[in-house]
Amino acid sequence: MNKDNIGAYLRISQSDNTDCSNSIINQRKIINNFSKEKGLKNIKFYIDDGYSGSSFQRPGFRMLYKDVITRKIKTVIVKDLSRLGRNYLELGKYLEEFSSYDVRVISINDNIDTENDRKENGLLIPIKNILNDAYIKDISAKIKASLQTKKKRGEFVGAFTCYGYKKDDKDKHKLVIDKEASMIVKKIFQLANLNYSLKDIADKLNNDNILSPLLYKKERLNCNIPSRWENTNSLWNVTSVSRILQNEIYCGTLIQKINNEKIRIENNHPSIIEKDLFLTIQKKYFNSYSSSCTSSYMGSYINNYNGNYTGRCTNNYNDNYTSNSKKGNIFSGFLKCARCNKAMIRYAVKDDYIYYCSTYRKSNRKKCQKVRIYNSSLEMLVLNKLKERIDNIENLKKSACVTINEKRWLEELRNSRILFYKKRLKEKSYIKMQLLKDYEKKILTRDEYLFFLNEFSIEISDIEEKLCSLNDVYYYHFIDLFLKYKNVKVVSRELLVDLVESIYVLENETIKVVFKYDDRYKEMSSLY
Repeated sequence: MNKDNIGAYLRISQSDNTDCSNSIINQRKIINNFSKEKGLKNIKFYIDDGYSGSSFQRPGFRMLYKDVITRKIKTVIVKDLSRLGRNYLELGKYLEEFSSYDVRVISINDNIDTENDRKENGLLIPIKNILNDAYIKDISAKIKASLQTKKKRGEFVGAFTCYGYKKDDKDKHKLVIDKEASMIVKKIFQLANLNYSLKDIADKLNNDNILSPLLYKKERLNCNIPSRWENTNSLWNVTSVSRILQNEIYCGTLIQKINNEKIRIENNHPSIIEKDLFLTIQKKYFNSYSSSCTSSYMGSYINNYNGNYTGRCTNNYNDNYTSNSKKGNIFSGFLKCARCNKAMIRYAVKDDYIYYCSTYRKSNRKKCQKVRIYNSSLEMLVLNKLKERIDNIENLKKSACVTINEKRWLEELRNSRILFYKKRLKEKSYIKMQLLKDYEKKILTRDEYLFFLNEFSIEISDIEEKLCSLNDVYYYHFIDLFLKYKNVKVVSRELLVDLVESIYVLENETIKVVFKYDDRYKEMSSLY
């Protein structure tokens, strides 16, 4: 009898629902029979129903993993390895981590018990994982091909329909008009045609207590909203109104993407808006600019939006706003609110500029805090962060050059990467050699042997190519790139483009700068 607590993991994906052999009930039955036969007790079940094996972000698996690392369970049982996951790279990492905690893994149908098979069948687990990964890729390719065919036929394949439409009860790939929401769409176009600004339209909809598209889907249509949208602004705003006014779907035209190419099918479904009205709105709001027309300004703003205003407002907008054309905004596209991850908006103040969180400033102040920063403070902070990073790189360089010259220092870095890839090459080559032995022992079929032989040959070829191409210019050009700005005294657009990924603004006018080549910098830091 085994006194250790045992975790039994069960998983079924949506694509497995028609396969009775993989049902939760059948998995539980197989594990119970196996446990009874082996005298295993104290079993706790962890279940993920309707989750794909390609991702490990599943509640049941995360709970299992937590109990493993806190040493609450010492044995994990599954019907087969594919229940744990079908991404062999990630699964391999988890199995290795389980092993480091001395956790025994039993895969019943695969006839694997790590307590007995670590030496005898050490190659079997990674090979089974590769097979599962190949299955995922095959299924994925088939699904993509099917979706592309449907899109070309004009069938709607999205998870959620656009506001104003819903899926036909008899055919989920067919769009029909949602009477309640379509009335709001018509109202938005009518208000726009009466020269209301986009902000005025949004304010009117909010004042009339009309549900935003997100809340409408959630409360009226009972749609399951993804968790990543839960904190999204739930009120009408300039962006949501603009999206509706620019969407050709309301004229009966369906536009869907296939491999980044747009497929456009006219007269595909019932229209809500007449084509002439749609074109009039496009010309009025989004294709022309008038200094006396707020609507035209906002159209220009939406088309060019990157987190900062790009035009001049003279009606119904705060006159503190000033055109970027007077002083180019070097932080455009880099600056984000650290709380909500939205872009920061720039306003002109006396002798300076100030950036506000766009969520707080424009739409819903309950959704985010009053995160703000002055341009003068921002430039100083970014410059300090940059100098700190450059000083660290220079210090690392000096530390390495105490005993060796500068050229040898770069060579040492290069050699460390070469050793790393040589080690990987040796591991992959060894497994490739063992494949034939597994085939001779009939662990692998001929087709499996040829498949894995090809897989490992490709991986080995990639590693050999990396070894050949690894040189100073390929791997270490970022060092000289940073040192190029060693004596810089002013933040420029060129500097930001060369060295910065993004800048996050926190409370109390503090920032976090994410630099480019950060992984290589950390690797260099770990070596010296």
